[in-house]
Amino acid sequence: MTVQIATAEQDREYVCRPQKGILESMLQLGYFRYSQSTKWKPALNVYEDEESFYLCVELPGLTREQIHLEVIEDTIRIKGERPLPPPPETATTACLLRMEIDSGPFERTLEMPPAADLSTIEAKLVNGFLWITMSKRESSCSG
Repeated sequence: MTVQIATAEQDREYVCRPQKGILESMLQLGYFRYSQSTKWKPALNVYEDEESFYLCVELPGLTREQIHLEVIEDTIRIKGERPLPPPPETATTACLLRMEIDSGPFERTLEMPPAADLSTIEAKLVNGFLWITMSKRESSCSG
């Protein structure tokens, strides 16, 4: 029986093949955002009833001190920075295999309709959701 000795190139290909497959499968998942230089945008919902507008901004893992809310004319700006969530303490160093949780600086701006009275804005953080409430202006139209 003859045993062929692998070349260095064949040896490297044998070792790297599994890692290459893992990397390719991760890139095929469609999640490709990671850059500390770009700001991510938190998801939000906007509701309204007869008297008010309500914004619900998804910001888990943040305290109210880490969130900055600004009103500029008819626009609301929510910004801040969320650190990368650390893994639990273990005896060895944990490696990040998949990253889908946005971290780093974020900013979301939303232009409000003319009916929104931004002088009445109130905000509270409840279970990872920033709730922003503002009254509607009284209609100047006579109906």
